[in-house]
Amino acid sequence: MAEILASAHLPPLLGWLPRDAAIALAERHLGLVLPTDQTGQDVAYASRLATALRVDPERLLSVVAQAALQTRLDGAFDAGVSDGNTFETTDHIHPAEHDPLLKGQVVAVARDRAFCFLYEANLAWLKAMGAQVCFFSPLAGDSLPGGTTAVWLPGGYPELHGEALAGSATWSDLARFAGKGGAVLAECGGMMALGRSLLDLEGRHWPMAGVLPIDTCMTGRLAGLGYRQERGGLRGHEFHHSIRQGGDGSEPAFTVEKGDAGVRWRNVRASYIHWYFPSAPDQVAAWLASGEKA
Repeated sequence: MAEILASAHLPPLLGWLPRDAAIALAERHLGLVLPTDQTGQDVAYASRLATALRVDPERLLSVVAQAALQTRLDGAFDAGVSDGNTFETTDHIHPAEHDPLLKGQVVAVARDRAFCFLYEANLAWLKAMGAQVCFFSPLAGDSLPGGTTAVWLPGGYPELHGEALAGSATWSDLARFAGKGGAVLAECGGMMALGRSLLDLEGRHWPMAGVLPIDTCMTGRLAGLGYRQERGGLRGHEFHHSIRQGGDGSEPAFTVEKGDAGVRWRNVRASYIHWYFPSAPDQVAAWLASGEKA
């Protein structure tokens, strides 16, 4: 590996972890065990990693010293000047440097064991943009928080909670919100919950919110994977084992070069893509601020 990296003029190999069952991460349905289910194990796991790690300390110190020198040199130049090989990213948003695009907005975020796949960076971005973030649980049948101006339904595992979600009182409230023009952004599992029904791996059909004219079906195999980009610059990724049926004639939610363009109804935008909000602040803010209050 070291030779391959060097021949490709890539950063050097500084260390590696051997294949070892003692440091393997536990797996669960469609991925790794969630951090919230591994409480109390962080210190022990970090200790095992430290013991297993193989690293060249002299090479590491040399690379760090070179990087520190380069940082000082870079500081002598105007940060806005590009040499053609590097560019600045606006992914890390600092509130003081940007207008509060979502000031006064109340963004309701679904968060429970059925909707647990969300980037903390997205939550931090919402707050940095001036939004008031309120959580609600469809599993608990929560109503939307008072004054909600937009709803974010992130991904998760609705297929593991079909019975509870089928009887959730949340959906009638959400349907009313969407029906009068409320802004809703739904990703993967969130999109599945907005459909008419969900077919789980045991062959059971569960009625869902019925906001969108679609049905989803778990397949037991990978159905979509890869990085995606919307025409406006927003970046995200797909990873799912279900397929969407229906929605014929519906307006696509997004304009993407590849991947799932999703389904749009009024101010509801839904697809299999998990978006990274800081990659296109103006675009995401425009979506979330486009609807009516609850």
